[in-house]
Amino acid sequence: MSQAVMSMPLVVVLAVTCCCPGEKAMTLASPAFSDGQPIPIRFTGDGENVSPEFRWRNVPQGTKSFALICRDVEGDQYGDSWFNWVIFNIPAAVRALGEGRFIFNDGTVQGTNSAGLVGYLGPGPPRESEHHYVFRLYALDTVLTLDSKTDAERILHELREHVLGRAALTGTYKR
Repeated sequence: MSQAVMSMPLVVVLAVTCCCPGEKAMTLASPAFSDGQPIPIRFTGDGENVSPEFRWRNVPQGTKSFALICRDVEGDQYGDSWFNWVIFNIPAAVRALGEGRFIFNDGTVQGTNSAGLVGYLGPGPPRESEHHYVFRLYALDTVLTLDSKTDAERILHELREHVLGRAALTGTYKR
């Protein structure tokens, strides 16, 4: 019995990351930086602290909304995971978020980041320490019934059974 239980998460992960035959995988990109490259200072806590523009394509059929979550990978070494941005209920018809967007009139909700603030919090790692920021986009088969007081951990818990596809873009920042 324990062997079957242990293999279940692997099956779920494969179902989430695989796409249908002939269907292209969902992609996430930004004109501000390429995958694995530095995030320009404008989009950091040392700059204007505005969110970069994001675009995505090859959305899975049945998508009803999107969630975009930015996590500081190295932030985990200081205890809990560190999330710089939590945004969800992005409508299924949307394929981009403009630079510096913070007000939405389409049902999109910004959740609470790890600093306890609603909205985007640009990278600001300790001096002389390069951090990796993973922006992960989730295509969901539902619209989440959560509000802006919701943090990333809760959103990740709520969306886990609703993911149709996902894509990621990683940027780095060092002061």
